[in-house]
Formats: sequence, structure tokens, C-alpha cells
Amino acid sequence: MLVLNSSSYLGESREVRLTDGILFSLVSYPHSAMRPRAEQLHAHEECHCTFFLQGGTRESRGMQTSQRKPGDLAFFYSGEYHLNDHTQYPSLNLSVEFNHSFLKEYDLSEEHIRKAFATGSNLLVPVLNTYSELLSDANQGSATLAILGLLSLDPNDRRSPPPVWVTDVRDYLHDNWNTNPSLQELSTLTGAHPVTVSKYFKRYFSCSLSTYLRQIKVSKALAMLKSTSASLEFIAFECGFSDKSHLSRSIKAETGILPSIYRQW
Repeated sequence: MLVLNSSSYLGESREVRLTDGILFSLVSYPHSAMRPRAEQLHAHEECHCTFFLQGGTRESRGMQTSQRKPGDLAFFYSGEYHLNDHTQYPSLNLSVEFNHSFLKEYDLSEEHIRKAFATGSNLLVPVLNTYSELLSDANQGSATLAILGLLSLDPNDRRSPPPVWVTDVRDYLHDNWNTNPSLQELSTLTGAHPVTVSKYFKRYFSCSLSTYLRQIKVSKALAMLKSTSASLEFIAFECGFSDKSHLSRSIKAETGILPSIYRQW
């Protein structure tokens, strides 16, 4: 069976950047003529995470099938066979690959990375920020530190699953992303004391509540930029920004990328 080498994908890879054993690749599937190559059973030599930016696909792993759409995140173990079919063309993904040298250097396992990314429902925005720094030839060491920060390497953070209220808050914020809930509202929803939510929110979400809400809105806007031809004014209105200037400033501040550039990818 087909096993792809490091940095190899069934789509067209571009804007590839490598830093300290972490490989970023934009992988595009521009037209349906790619289907015979793109839709075959395969595995990868290294573990990686895929952020779905545009289009979508049906992903099959053994007996499990998932429909992937813009905004989704998937993790693949090294050597894990999977198949993608019913792909929407064009499609675009951002893949972040972790090679064995990175895992060895920082004493990490593939399972650690899977868990870290599985608990981070809103990782696209900070990952895009790191990737944009690499595209602008920024210091590679800072990119590595940013990814290590997202992985929450403090063993105490990963020794046991997060408390139930963390999942409840995350689900509520993503289901009600166009609202601005208070700590008291989140406390009432989850049964956790407001002080508990306030004190530990950053530990489990890696940012403040206001920043997390802004990142969700930016993620929604990014999905619309790639999946529709809507104007910036319309996207700003739909995603809770005051106007297109506010939208552009927010996307640039959070990801390092202008909306016009992101739409052209």
C-alpha cells in the first residue's frame, strides 16, 4: 500500500516551510482531474494535523467515516491508512507535520500531539499566525516556541482530562459564537463557580475569554472567505464585526494575513 514520505501529499504542495522538525504545507486540490491520484488509500510516514480551509472531503479510516468541511481539524498518526473521496474541488488544506526528530528532541509522543490538538477547538487562528511568520521569513525559533505553547507541554496540563465544565464552555461558545456571554452566564451554564472559570480559562484555552471569542469570529470569517464570494462588508456583518475595516484589522492581528491574501490562496 501507498506510504507517503515526509512532506508528500496527494494534492499539490506549495508555500512549504520547515522549522525545527515541524513542516507546514499548503496542500491544494484544484480540479477534479486529480481524483484518481487524490482519492486512493494511503498513509503518511510522519504524523500530522490537517486544517481544512476550503472545499471538503469524505474521510474514511477503517470502519469510521467523517465528512470534513472548512474549519475542521484532523490528526493522523504515522502509518495510519485512510482514504478521502467525494472531494469538493477546489479544496485547500494547511498541514502541519511533526517528524520523528521533533518528537525525540522534545520528548513527545504522537498521542500527546493528538490530545493537544483534539482539545483545541480553535487552533486554526494561532497556527495561521505562526505560519504567516514563517512565510515572512521571521525567526524560526519563535515559530517553534509558538507551536510548543499550543501543545501545552506542562505535563500537569495533560495528566488527566480537563474538567467537564471546560468542554461545556467550549461547546457553548462555538454554538453561540455571535453572543458575548459573561462569566456569570458561563458559570450558570456549567455549574462551575465564576472564579473557577475566570482563573482556569486561560490554562485550558491558552488565551482570555475575549480573545477566544474573537478568534472564533475570525475563524468563521476565514471559512466564508474561502467558501463564498461574499463581500467583506457582508462577511463582517455575518461574523459580528462592525465593518470591513474592523474585520480586516482583526484577521490581520490574529493571523498575520490580510483577508485579500488569504482569499487568493
